[in-house]
Amino acid sequence: MASEMSYANATDLLNRVRHVGHDPTPPRTAAAIVEREGAAVQAQMEEWATETLKAHHFSEDGRPQPVAEWEYAQEMSIPESRITEMVIPESRIQEVMAAYNAARPEGQRIPMEAAKQRYEDPKCAVNVSLDDVGVKRQKETRKQGAAPQARAAENDAHGMPGASPRYLHNTIAHIQSALGTYVLNGQGTIAVLRLVVAFLLHCSLLSGCPVQFFVDGQRTLQAAMLEHLNWLPGKRIILDWYHLRKRCEQELSTALRGRFVRNAILAQLLPLLWLGRVDASINYLHSLGAESFKAGQTPAVLIGYLERNREYVYCYALRKQLGLRNSSNCGEKANDLCVAARQKHQGMSWSTPGSVALASILTLRRNRALASWCTERRVDFQWVA
Repeated sequence: MASEMSYANATDLLNRVRHVGHDPTPPRTAAAIVEREGAAVQAQMEEWATETLKAHHFSEDGRPQPVAEWEYAQEMSIPESRITEMVIPESRIQEVMAAYNAARPEGQRIPMEAAKQRYEDPKCAVNVSLDDVGVKRQKETRKQGAAPQARAAENDAHGMPGASPRYLHNTIAHIQSALGTYVLNGQGTIAVLRLVVAFLLHCSLLSGCPVQFFVDGQRTLQAAMLEHLNWLPGKRIILDWYHLRKRCEQELSTALRGRFVRNAILAQLLPLLWLGRVDASINYLHSLGAESFKAGQTPAVLIGYLERNREYVYCYALRKQLGLRNSSNCGEKANDLCVAARQKHQGMSWSTPGSVALASILTLRRNRALASWCTERRVDFQWVA
């Protein structure tokens, strides 16, 4: 019940069902039960991940040991015929491009260089959507006007020196393949990436399958992936189209003189990005006159964003025509269901153990494994159809 309603409402319903008239179960008891169960779920998942990584000769943090020998073994173990089966044939790509370009003028056609990119066969690919969500942190104490030294100590205790202690973060990974879907959660990107690696090893999908990571452009998320998955050959990070478009709208709204100017410029910019033409988009932004911008504003921030994410921007038009994903919305939706729906808004605040524990219980339910946990104290690492 606590996965669908507040602890107060859950205990109220529980007490009515049990016909408890005196000494009813308080909401704090329900919260403590969920926190205890969620912590046990996370502990079992961490233990399972450690055993899985060790069995495949990976380190505790999810890296192959030694890295060079693992990469060489993967290259030698995948025959050329298998690699050809994992991507869409060039003939199919050319056919789709020709049909798309035939009905459009020169400036709106898919560029020829887009055909040189790799396009995964959806029957063989593994799509991983990663998303962070911040919820309001519960105060450690009710004392008012804490000294600056006390606030700094609290920041350091949470591993965020100099950062605001107002929020804590959960990370959700939504994994999708031809076998089904699975959701993993944890506190922080690094911890969840470790679980993702263990799950893909468990399912024998880490080698020999193209792996795509769909992200929303968050710098810390991308940096963690590049650092901790630099050993994974053939991986790709794809910038979610919705967030790319939204970022363009936000930056131009800040810099330009009014919505009419912004909409006119977006009408020229977004079609270029939809085709994956980052250089043409940057050149167009450089060509805009100063009269289009507010005093002291330039397109430098948006240009820097496009430069920073250049290698993660693909030809979204061609991917759509090939029936491939362009979005991280699966991860966003999983985050809504497992974290945001219960923990955000309505003035709620959470402790770190309580937030992660509740997210773990909701993730179990999302993976249809809540019954096996309640009856057998076991987490099922099985795909959900």
